[in-house]
Amino acid sequence: MAKRTLTLDIEDTSVRLLEVVGNRVTRWASAPLQEGLVSDGLIRNPAELGAILRDLVQRSGFHGTEVLASMSGSHALSRVVRIPRTSKERLEQSVPREAAQVLPVPLEQLYISWQPLGLEAGEQHILIVAMPREFIDAAVATLRAARLRAAVLSLKSMAVATAADKPDSIVINVSDTAVDVALVMDGMLRSVHTVAQAVDGMSPKQHSRQVAGVLTRAVDYYNSQHVLEPFTQEVGLVVAGRAVMDPEFVRSLADASGHSVETLSPPLEYPPYFPVTEYAVNVGLAMRAVASPKGDGAAMRPITSNLAPQSRSWYRSRRVQSGALVILMGVLGLLYLLTQVLTPVQDRVAFYQEALTQRETARILNDLNNTRRAVAQAKITSFELIGAARGPVSDLLFRMQDLLGPEMIIAAVSLGDDSLTLQVEAPSFLAGEQYMQALRDTELFDEVTSPQQTGSAEEGKTIVFSIQAKLTEPVT
Repeated sequence: MAKRTLTLDIEDTSVRLLEVVGNRVTRWASAPLQEGLVSDGLIRNPAELGAILRDLVQRSGFHGTEVLASMSGSHALSRVVRIPRTSKERLEQSVPREAAQVLPVPLEQLYISWQPLGLEAGEQHILIVAMPREFIDAAVATLRAARLRAAVLSLKSMAVATAADKPDSIVINVSDTAVDVALVMDGMLRSVHTVAQAVDGMSPKQHSRQVAGVLTRAVDYYNSQHVLEPFTQEVGLVVAGRAVMDPEFVRSLADASGHSVETLSPPLEYPPYFPVTEYAVNVGLAMRAVASPKGDGAAMRPITSNLAPQSRSWYRSRRVQSGALVILMGVLGLLYLLTQVLTPVQDRVAFYQEALTQRETARILNDLNNTRRAVAQAKITSFELIGAARGPVSDLLFRMQDLLGPEMIIAAVSLGDDSLTLQVEAPSFLAGEQYMQALRDTELFDEVTSPQQTGSAEEGKTIVFSIQAKLTEPVT
C-alpha cells in the first residue's frame, strides 16, 4: 500500500495542507488567518491556530496525525562548518561544540539540527541549522492542539529547494510576507536565507525589483565567502510562491535579476488545476518522504535537517536488551496459554455480537433514511417558496444560477443583510475564478472574494469555493 504523507505550511496570513499518497498529490486545502495570530513566523496563540487546523483537517477529509511541517527562516541561524573526517558517533559529539563556537546565541536557547553535505580535502562539510526554542515550542503546541504530531519541522527555504530538485540552481519562494532563498550547487544545498518583506501597494514590477535585491544580496554574500566556487549569472533561477502566478512579476524578475527564470515543476503526479507554485513548500516537504533515502534518481542530495524535538531513546546496553527479550518471551508464552483457554468463549461471544450488530445496523439505516427524507422535504419546500415569491431575493439567486459554468453547482447559499455566502462546486480553479469575475461584472456586488478553497485529485471530486459577495444594495 502506498505511503500517505500529510504536510503543513504555516504563513503569517494563511495555512496550507497537502496530502500525497505514494508519488501522487491527492488532496489539498487552505484557510486564511486573522492578523496577529502568526506574526513574523512566531505563532502567538497555539490553541486558537490548533483549533483552525483541526477544523480544516476534519472538514477537508485529510487522514493521519503525523505531519511534515514548515518553519519560517526569518529567525533561523545556519552555518556551514568543516570538521576533520570522522565516524558518525564522533560527529554527534563534535557538531554541538562547533555550533557553540559559530552561532551567536547560546545553545540552551536553541534547537539545532545538522546534516553532512560532503567531503572535501579530508574534511567533512556540515550544515548546521538552529532556531530559537520559543518558535519550535509554539509550533509543537499548535500541532498538539490540532491533535497532530510533527515528524519533521523544516525551514521553508529547504523545502522549496527539495521541490525544485535541480543540481545547480537558485531557488526562491515569494510569500506575502517574506522571501526564502536556497542556493544549490553540484546537487548540494550550500546556503539558505529568509528576508521579511512588505508588499502592500506595490506593483508587480516594484515587487520583482525588491525580490531581485534580496536575491542579489544572498548570492553576493555567498560568493564573498566562496571565491573559488561562486554562483554566476548562468545559474538558473527557480521561482515559487503565490507571487509567481502573475506573469508580469516573473518577466520583471528575470529582467531585474539577470538570471533565466523558470517556475516550479516538481517530479510528482498532480492534476493540471493543482496550484503547484502556491503549495511549493508543502510539495518539498512531501518529497522528503517520497524520495529514496539515497537520493536515487534525484538531482540533488536529500535534505534531512529536522528541527522537531526528538524524544530520548532507551538505554542501549546489552543488559537492558537481554532483559527485555526474556520478558517478551515470557509474555508471549502466557498469551499462548490464555489463547487456548479463551478461544472457545470468544467464538461464542462473537456469534451473539454479530447478531446484535446486524439488528443495530438495520435500525441505524432506517433512522438515517428517515432523516434524509425530512431534510430533502424541507429543501423542496424552501425552493417552492422561493419560486413562488419571485421577489428580489429570488431574482438574485436565479441570476447567480444563470452565471454558472459547465459542471458547476451552488451547493449552499447564506443571505445576510448586506452580503451573500456561497458554497460553489467547480471542476477547476479556473472555472471558479471565472465565476467570481462574472459575479463582479454584474455590478450587483461591491466585493467578491474566496477566502477558502478545498481541492482533491480523486476521480469525480471537484474544487469547493467558499465565496463571499458583498451586495451593492440590501436585498429583502
